[in-house]
Parts: sequence; C-alpha cells; structure tokens
Amino acid sequence: MLRRLTAKDIAHFRSILPAASVITEPADLEPFNVDWSRQYRGTSPLVVQPTSTDEVAAVLRYCHNERLPVVPQGGNTGLVGGGVPSDFGELVLSLTRMRRILDIDRTEGVASFEAGVVLEAADTALAKADLMV
Repeated sequence: MLRRLTAKDIAHFRSILPAASVITEPADLEPFNVDWSRQYRGTSPLVVQPTSTDEVAAVLRYCHNERLPVVPQGGNTGLVGGGVPSDFGELVLSLTRMRRILDIDRTEGVASFEAGVVLEAADTALAKADLMV
C-alpha cells in the first residue's frame, strides 16, 4: 500500500538534492499542481527537480523503498492531465532541470537529449544540423 509524504521524507530529499531542487512552498508548487489548460488540478506538497540521472535514480529508489507515489512531469502540456498529481499528494518528479542536448550525429541521424528537453528546443537544435524530429 502506498503512503503519503511526511516531513521525514522531505528532509531526506533535502539531504540528497541541491536546495533549489526541492520545492515545498505552496505558491511555488502551484504550476506543478495544475496543467496548462487549468482543467486538471492536484495537491502535491513536494516537487523535486533532479539535475542528473543519478539524482533521478536516488529519488526513485527512495520512493520505491518507502512506498511513496510519484508523478513524473515534463512540460506539463499534455491534454489528459497525466502529469498532474491527484489529491493523494504524490511527489512530483519534475524533469525541467534536465534539458541538456547530449549529442547530435548528422551522419547517423540520431540525437540524444536529457528527459526534460522540450520539443521546440530539440527541433531548433536539430534544424542547425539539417535534421528534424
């Protein structure tokens, strides 16, 4: 059975992530608790914004071990509210700090991006290499 976040959990995330990557202030949580259309709304008390796959792994390992629910969130621009937490108060795993373009190989026509790269940025970078999404 899943459980709700506690102050102990928040303290743990503050101990493994940079301070700016752990969001708990209600006003700062608002954009993560509602989708762009304002149709879907949730009540997450915590957003974490890892900056590397190692940090993502540490967050997910802890959540798995502690039976904490997680909602992954990219650009929060979906049309069905899948990136919005429910009223259960899941942790939002925001990928907004993972926006690096890792590699573009024109010869192979293959590109590697971090999980938080928005489509517009990927398309712009690929266009410079005469490629497209």
